[in-house]
Amino acid sequence: MNKTIIAICSICLFSCSQGSGPCEYDIATSVAEVQGIQEYEKSGKKLYRVRLSFDKSALAGEQQYLNDLIEHEIDTLFLAKNRIWIGNKYATTVSKKTDNGNCQDLIVSFDHKWK
Repeated sequence: MNKTIIAICSICLFSCSQGSGPCEYDIATSVAEVQGIQEYEKSGKKLYRVRLSFDKSALAGEQQYLNDLIEHEIDTLFLAKNRIWIGNKYATTVSKKTDNGNCQDLIVSFDHKWK
């Protein structure tokens, strides 16, 4: 319940900061499951792309990448500290904009504190 309230407040604060007034969002709870972990190299550093699938919400049926959703590079230490492996499931809140306001179209909040 508290996490839902925090997510709703975050959406409201973010949308109000855009200068167009509050936006309308369709909010759905969902589960994201790790489907794959792909290694790649960037500037000589070994990084990973964590592929997720969502069971419900606006993201159902689409593959998403954790590093894009949380805007964070994922390295070996991040995988280990967060115990990320194929098959892990994470509770999420997915908020999709339903009006024409000047706000972010999609907001994904994880009920998980990334370390």
